[in-house]
Amino acid sequence: MKILLVGYGYWGKIWEKTIQNSKHQIYDIIDTFVFNNDIYSVDFDNFDSVIIASPINTHYELAEFCIKKNKNILIEKPCTHSLIDIQKLIKINNNNNIGVGYVLVYCSAIKKIKNENIKWKNAFFNRSNGSTQIRKDCNVIYDLLCHDISIAFYIFNVIPQILFCNKNDNSIICILDFDGTICHFYCSRIDNKKRSNCSFINDNITYYYDDITKNLKIYKKNKITEKTFDEYPLNNQLNFLENKFISDLKFAENIHKILKLL
Repeated sequence: MKILLVGYGYWGKIWEKTIQNSKHQIYDIIDTFVFNNDIYSVDFDNFDSVIIASPINTHYELAEFCIKKNKNILIEKPCTHSLIDIQKLIKINNNNNIGVGYVLVYCSAIKKIKNENIKWKNAFFNRSNGSTQIRKDCNVIYDLLCHDISIAFYIFNVIPQILFCNKNDNSIICILDFDGTICHFYCSRIDNKKRSNCSFINDNITYYYDDITKNLKIYKKNKITEKTFDEYPLNNQLNFLENKFISDLKFAENIHKILKLL
């Protein structure tokens, strides 16, 4: 599969390496500021799919253009600034495979937790980027919290009730009720320690997953079971360009609806 990569900033460079280390190929890289080129001069007959990793305020226009060119598309998260724009993309899409970059739902450990179909009492999500990369085009909700909201929605498949929220542009603490499972979220862009973990708890069992170490621990009846997943979830997500994305536009619409509540 030949892929057109649009955007060569922080995530664009990560996607370049991911594609180079996969079975796929980069057709070209588009970035007005870095390479002085644009998508409108590209021959769309020469490649299969598009990854949009440009600033958020360009996502809608680029996605709309690529949909009309009948290409499969992966849009980096968040999809757009506007829920209305996501709904417009859904309306104009003509059966193209379009996904949004909520990469954690492509982790095998998260899939395992979902497939266990356990009724959880509580869940806890902790995320910080170690103050290494603070995006200027969105706040912490659309930058970091969206990842954990995507995990919770993927597992519980319901729009939650907001029980508590305390936030500013760079950090947020909130508690949400996903149909009886009380989910606690902490996200920070100014915490010096990098974190990416979640735990799911009831009276009998606890699942704890650390996405940095790729380690899943299961605590049950005083017994601990561990498994480390030797995988690169971004590559898992990339392969869905040839299939149907888990985090498709309808999924992204629901995530955006939840984020707007906060």
